[in-house]
Amino acid sequence: MQNELERTSARQKIKYEKLQPKPKPEYRTYLDPARTVVNLSDRTLTTPEVTLLAKGGNFAITPKVVPVEDIIAGTEAAIRNLPNNIADEIRFETANILRTAKPPKSKLSREEHQALKSLNADKDILVLPADKGNAIVVMKTEDYRSKVEDLLEPQTYKLLKKDPTALIVRNTNKLIKASSLPENLKSKLINSEAQPPRLYGLPKIHKASIPLRPIVSAPGSPTYNSAKYLTTILQPKVGNTNSYVKDSTHFVQKLKDLKLEPSDIMVSFDVVSLFTRVPLGESMDLIKESFPPDIAELFRVCLTGSYFLWNGNYYEQTEGVAMGSPISPIIANFFMERFEEKALESSVLKLAVWFRYVDDTFVVRKHGRDSLDDFLHHLNTQSPSIKFTMETEENNQLAFLDVLVKRNGDHLDHTVYRKPTHTDR
Repeated sequence: MQNELERTSARQKIKYEKLQPKPKPEYRTYLDPARTVVNLSDRTLTTPEVTLLAKGGNFAITPKVVPVEDIIAGTEAAIRNLPNNIADEIRFETANILRTAKPPKSKLSREEHQALKSLNADKDILVLPADKGNAIVVMKTEDYRSKVEDLLEPQTYKLLKKDPTALIVRNTNKLIKASSLPENLKSKLINSEAQPPRLYGLPKIHKASIPLRPIVSAPGSPTYNSAKYLTTILQPKVGNTNSYVKDSTHFVQKLKDLKLEPSDIMVSFDVVSLFTRVPLGESMDLIKESFPPDIAELFRVCLTGSYFLWNGNYYEQTEGVAMGSPISPIIANFFMERFEEKALESSVLKLAVWFRYVDDTFVVRKHGRDSLDDFLHHLNTQSPSIKFTMETEENNQLAFLDVLVKRNGDHLDHTVYRKPTHTDR
C-alpha cells in the first residue's frame, strides 16, 4: 500500500511540474543604431537620443500616472451589452484594482527621458517612420515641408477655395438614403459629422533624393465608412485571374510548379505611381458594368471626392485614387486586372508567366532579351496614364515583394529578400 501511495504521489508531482509555466528563453536581437536611425537634419544627435529613437515608433513609453479615465472608458465600452449584474461586478472589480494601481517602472533611463524632452522641444526637426525598412528618420522641418510641396503638382492636385467637408457629407448622405441598401446598413454609413482627411509623407530612404510617399489619413472623413463597405462588395470581383498574387506566401506557392528553359528570362515590370495614375473614368466604366446605378454612384462619390488638408489649405486630387483610402488598393487591382488582360492578349509575343501584386509583376519571357524593350513599349502604349519600368534578373536572381527568386537548374528556389535599408526590426 505504501509503495502504491508513493507511486501515486510521484505521478501527481510529475503532473504538477508539467503544469508549471516554463521560463521563456530571453531573445535579444542587436539592432545597429546606424541603420535604425537615419539623421537627415543638421542636428547632431546625442547618444541617449539615438538609443531612444532606435527603440522604434511602436515603443510604448511607460505612463507617469495610471490612465484611470481611459481604463474606465474602455471598461464601459466593453461591458455595454452585458447583463446588468455582470457589468456591475466588473465595475466593482475594476474600481478595486484602480484604487491601489501604481504605474510600472519606466523603461527609459533618466538620460533618455531628457532626450525625449529635448527632441520634442526642437521645432526645427521632425521624427518620422521611413516608407520602407522600419527605420526612424529625423528630418529638417523645412525640408519636409518643401518635399510635400513638391508632391502637390498642379496636374494631380487642385487647390480649393474652401473646406468641402460639409458639402461632401450632405451629398454622400443623400445618395446613401436614396440607395437600395438595407436600412440598418444605411444608418451605419450615414455621417452626422466628419473631418477632412490629412496629407503626410513618408521618407523613401531607399531612393537617392529621399522623396516622400504621399499618404492621406482618411479615418473620420466624409466617405470613409462608405469606402470601407464598397471595398467588401468589390472584393469578390477581384483576384479571380491566374495572374493574381495575394501575398508572398501565395507567390511562393505559385513558384512550386514552374519549370524554366535555359533561354527563359525573369523580368519585373513595375507601374510608376499607380495609385495617383489609376484612370477614374475607365475604372468607373468597369464599376458600372458590375453594379446597379445607385451603388455605382456611391463608388463615384468615394473615388472622385478625394481631397485633403495640408498646411491650412485644402486640395482636391484630380487624378487617380488616394493612398490611404480603404478603397484605393482594391480599385487599383480591379483596374489592373482589366488592363493586363487587354495588354497581354494584344501582345504579339506571349509570356510564359505573368504574376502581379498590385503594381509589381513577376514575369518569365521565352523570347530573349532583344524583344524586352519592344514589350515594355507595348505595355506603355496601352494607357496614357499607366507607365511601367523594367528590371531583369541579375546573377540568376530577381526580387519580387520580399522574396528573392533564384534559378536552380530548371526550377526556382527562393529566400527572403530585404532592401539594403531594411533594419531587421
